Amino acid sequence: VRFVILIDDLDRCLPDTTIKLLESIKNHLDAPNVVFVLALNAAVVYQGIRHKYSGIDVNGREYLEKILNYTFYVPEPSVDNLKAFAGARMSAILPDPAERARLKTQLDEFGRVLSDCRFSNPRKIKRILNRYLLFLNKVQAEVGKFRLDSIIRLLVLAEYFPDVFQIVRDF
Repeated sequence: VRFVILIDDLDRCLPDTTIKLLESIKNHLDAPNVVFVLALNAAVVYQGIRHKYSGIDVNGREYLEKILNYTFYVPEPSVDNLKAFAGARMSAILPDPAERARLKTQLDEFGRVLSDCRFSNPRKIKRILNRYLLFLNKVQAEVGKFRLDSIIRLLVLAEYFPDVFQIVRDF
């Protein structure tokens, strides 16, 4: 019998909670037939470790490396994978095939721009896609007047870099 324990979103926990969980895992890593899989944003966890041990010279990366035996990074998706993801999301949002076919060009542009921007987080893609679809719905008759690549980039800025968006908007 082998147990695989998956812990997702560890990077969303408060630093104290993250440290307690990591210490518990460290104490039980030697348990026979048990494998822990941690899905996390390492940079956020490093920052949490530094915060937890502020005033002490603790390197978050080294702290985590002492606990984890193997590290794997999720590769960035290709343009085709982004288009497929956006297409699947589009199917969930727009169940009418005719509506999806009408928006195929805009969907392809969405996947291309996000790939060019190296913007590949699925949760963030969903949020941007929802905003993009709202925009497309609002300007249906005049969509040809807009540079969609710029609109998509502005949506990303507005959602995830509001300070930069404010500067661009006021420029």
